[in-house]
Amino acid sequence: MVGYRRNSLQVSGSVALELHEITGDAGPTLAVLGGVHGDEPEGILACDAFVAELRELDRLSGRVLVLPRSNPMAVAADTRTSPDDGENLARVFPGDPVGKPTEQVAHTIFREVITGSDALVDLHSAGCVGIMPFFCGYHELHDECARKAAGIAHAFAAPITWAHDSAAAGRSLSAARSLGIPAIYVESGGGKQVEGEHLDGYLSGLFRVMAHLGMLEAPGWLTPPPAGRRIVRGGYGDIDAAYPAEVAGRWVTRVSVGDDVRAGAVLGELRDDEGRVISTIRAERDSCVMRLRRWCRVEAGEALAMLGPISEPAPAAEPVLT
Repeated sequence: MVGYRRNSLQVSGSVALELHEITGDAGPTLAVLGGVHGDEPEGILACDAFVAELRELDRLSGRVLVLPRSNPMAVAADTRTSPDDGENLARVFPGDPVGKPTEQVAHTIFREVITGSDALVDLHSAGCVGIMPFFCGYHELHDECARKAAGIAHAFAAPITWAHDSAAAGRSLSAARSLGIPAIYVESGGGKQVEGEHLDGYLSGLFRVMAHLGMLEAPGWLTPPPAGRRIVRGGYGDIDAAYPAEVAGRWVTRVSVGDDVRAGAVLGELRDDEGRVISTIRAERDSCVMRLRRWCRVEAGEALAMLGPISEPAPAAEPVLT
């Protein structure tokens, strides 16, 4: 059987992070984060289920570090950002040991979980307000770290892979990349609903990544990669700056997440309290719909839709790293 230990990473006097460590023989270290945003239960539950599966393994080459509740303050409050300081943990990596509470959390994760790992997977979802297709993303920056990240993303085998052409500061992936550690993130559903298909996809993807890294043989229950996988190349992917509403109103969608749409296509409209259309939101260019606002009531400035470049058929998965 593999070794298992539950560690408490002390951040401050009142905040600690619960880290699960599963160890086997010599091999690489995989770090997995969930709960960076407190209103995203998919990643938290996937991490908990992943740990339960790992503890039943007979053999493992390497070590897995799993942090299901990376932002315990936000998880306890069921909010995207921390109620302690209003900060977004996904925007402050690598953190600051003497900074705001969220920056201290980021620093602890960077120092104790990301540093020293050979690969990072950060599990997210669309949160309570949005809806997203099931996809994984990485930074395609044409160097060795990016090549390895591409291999991990293709091994994860989500229905859509988003290859970003820039690496935004403050993200866990950017912090990992600063150390030469390949990293991917995963998104799905949202609305505080965990769909069984998505949970199974998280678990299957994580075990495919482990097989890709040579940590184990793929288990017999592992589901095959989905047919018709697609890749979206380019684009920034910032949820907080995605097609903001120009006026307040009620949001009506006219497309679905994962749709490819042409320039000028109607994404949705805003209606006033008398039901009249007051604003029509159109795609500025050929695009793939990567996120839509789920809630109807909208205030001016709130994000309505996030688009990436139009998708194309995904290439065959990268070979196993050696």
